[in-house]
Amino acid sequence: MLRNGCCVSILAHMSHTSTDLRDPTVSPASPSDPTAHGVGPGHADVPGNPASPPGDDPDRPLWRSRDYLLWFSSDVVGDLGSSLRAFAMPLIAYAVTGSATQAGLVGTLTSVAFLAATVPGGVLVDRVDRKLLILVGQLLRATVYTLAALAWWTGLLSLPVLLAVALASGACSGLFSLASDAAIKHVVPPDQMAAAAGANQARTSVVDLLSKPLGGLLLGLSPAAPFLAETTGHLLGACCIRAVHADMSPTRNAHAPQDADAPSGRRPPSAWRAYAQGWSWLLGHRVVLVLAVYGAVGSLSLSGVLTAVTLDWRSRGMSGTTIGALMAVPSVAMLLGAMAVPSTTRRVRGGTALVVGNVLVSGFMVAAALVAGTTARTILLACACTALPVVNSVASGLVMSLIPSEVMGRLVSAVLLINMGLPALAPYSAGRGLDVLGAPTTIIAFALVGLASLALVLSRREIRQLGYPDQWQAS
Repeated sequence: MLRNGCCVSILAHMSHTSTDLRDPTVSPASPSDPTAHGVGPGHADVPGNPASPPGDDPDRPLWRSRDYLLWFSSDVVGDLGSSLRAFAMPLIAYAVTGSATQAGLVGTLTSVAFLAATVPGGVLVDRVDRKLLILVGQLLRATVYTLAALAWWTGLLSLPVLLAVALASGACSGLFSLASDAAIKHVVPPDQMAAAAGANQARTSVVDLLSKPLGGLLLGLSPAAPFLAETTGHLLGACCIRAVHADMSPTRNAHAPQDADAPSGRRPPSAWRAYAQGWSWLLGHRVVLVLAVYGAVGSLSLSGVLTAVTLDWRSRGMSGTTIGALMAVPSVAMLLGAMAVPSTTRRVRGGTALVVGNVLVSGFMVAAALVAGTTARTILLACACTALPVVNSVASGLVMSLIPSEVMGRLVSAVLLINMGLPALAPYSAGRGLDVLGAPTTIIAFALVGLASLALVLSRREIRQLGYPDQWQAS
């Protein structure tokens, strides 16, 4: 997911290289932080960020905002259920098929279906009430995994059924999950977006920490249990989001003109043309584009290493509960890293954090690939994960802060296609690598891919020279 932040040099770069969405019915895309209603050179009338949610005092702490807590809770329980199932899914597929390649194929199909569905999903999010989309998405995914649990209990769970579940789940996520990302601007005032992003990072770390041991425990009870956990999470999430009072329609923006796609008296462009406008905005903002590619390469490396390690341990007879406990160690490290994000970003320049953080992550990943011992590999993976939260916060921050609310769905969809396109290949590639090349070579290959992400960070002066957070808004 995309989270908070921006910086001085990138924003300066944006103000000179941004390209307007050339359709005559569309306002120019903002080249600067949308929270400031600010304008870059040559952009005098740029939409700002949405107004504070109705009824919420912008000075009130987020944790006292009813709508924010309900949105946050909906995201937490849905993500926790999905994470429990996602941890168990390759192990379930391996138990059903006996093949690491086929187990990896299930994960890859989920990612491919997700990415394909984000194309119409991004347009949908900018045209349909986002609260309704979140609700429908939660209920559909609950239905999919209820059917998966029933398939196990009736003895019908096979590779074709697992592939059907992966396809349906990925498509539902792609169509509807972008609505939750877009909804954050309806429940969080602009000046509290950074605090909300910090909470999201901590939430992700906690969910990741809990999902490994709990997923292994549920798998030990029954392969159907992780499916039911996801069902429960989505049902609870639907209840939470239904209680939100905030208006989550895409055009809800009191400080800006109406939706750029539908100004008064003009018909909105076609869905494909609207989607193309999102890509036009993205391609005109080169640093955001580089950061999206950077995220894709880094995610491919990390996902590939973790998948290969997990399947290798399973193929050697390690139980799901033990694997879950071992994988919880990197999750604890990531949580500790997330707790250090605020103090680290105050003391370290953004560019320095990205470069040094990537050196640490890449170095520890390569070291983890080169060792064979279970304990040593786990510790080195944990060291790599400690630096990830700071890197993620800085790298993804600019992207989220620059995207105008009324076109967020299309732009997030475009970024996700880049950011997750390569990682979608990781599960299948890891499984195939284990079957053909063996564990050591496969893990080393994925670890070396991570070095390419470091090269991308070093390739852009604007990224290397990012300033401190208090300078980001000043730009």
